[in-house]
Amino acid sequence: MLVDEKFRIGTLVDKANESLGAAELLMDAQLYEESILRCYHAVFFTLRAFLKKNKIEIERTSDSIPVFKARFIDTKVHSAALYDDLVAVINAGGFENQFGQLPADESLARDVYEKAERFYSVLTDLI
Repeated sequence: MLVDEKFRIGTLVDKANESLGAAELLMDAQLYEESILRCYHAVFFTLRAFLKKNKIEIERTSDSIPVFKARFIDTKVHSAALYDDLVAVINAGGFENQFGQLPADESLARDVYEKAERFYSVLTDLI
C-alpha cells in the first residue's frame, strides 16, 4: 500500500474518531440531534476507510452501504449485526429520514452512539 493511501485511510479513521468524540460531547450537552448527526458522519468515515483498506473505490458515498453489504455481509465475512448497527445509525441520522420523526432524546442518542462506536471499533480493528 502506498504511503499516500495509508495517509488517506488514517485521515478517515481520525475523522471518524473525532466525530465520535464530538458526538459524546454533544450528547453530554443535551444536543441529541447534533450528536446523532456526528455518529452518522463517523460511520461513513469508518466505512470509507475500511473499503479503501480493502482496495474498494467508491465514487459516491451512498454507494458504500450496498457495496459493503454485498462484499462483507452477504458473504458472511462480517455479521449481520454489524450491518444492523450501520443501518440503525444511518436511519437515525440521515437527512432524508428526519422528516416526520419525533425529536431525538437522550435514549436514542445513546443507542445511536453505542452502535456507531461498535461499528467503528470492529472495522478499525481490521484496518
